[in-house]
Amino acid sequence: MDSTYINKFTETVFLARRKIKMIIGGVGAIFFCVGLIPGVMSTTDYESPGSLVALSGVMVAVFGLIFYSGYKLGKDVELAYRYSLVFAGDKNGVVTYSELAKAMNLTESDIAKQLDRLFKKRLFKDCTLELKGAPCVKLYSTTEESGKDGFVTIKCPHCDGTATLRVGTTGRCEYCGGAIKA
Repeated sequence: MDSTYINKFTETVFLARRKIKMIIGGVGAIFFCVGLIPGVMSTTDYESPGSLVALSGVMVAVFGLIFYSGYKLGKDVELAYRYSLVFAGDKNGVVTYSELAKAMNLTESDIAKQLDRLFKKRLFKDCTLELKGAPCVKLYSTTEESGKDGFVTIKCPHCDGTATLRVGTTGRCEYCGGAIKA
């Protein structure tokens, strides 16, 4: 049973791109670093040894940036998994920015920036980023077949109010405060 909110296809693509970028960036940076050493330590007069050193330095920087972009892809996947864990622990299907800020130990503005970036990269599934009113993440069932991790609308036995709860959890009616169970 898949109880994560991670888009597995996007994750696979990101991790493959990460590996490719880190290998190309690492090998390229090492190759040009090795080219820098003789250029800097050279005592022979080439036509322009300074230009070779400068070119090697620029190439090390370029390949270093390629390596870093691969590293950042991996960090985005790790961050998405941290958010997914918070989403999976939610009981009512709505995770507010304040709940996320508390769980992730970040400010709400940091949460907004990170979620905007991760949702634009399509790293999540079975949830949407809601920006109207109080910003939040709305969660949906994580399994199409069974609905075991999904959410149901429960009628309060005390006041006939309704509440949304994750299947198998308990909560309080938001109208009368009575205990309800999904």
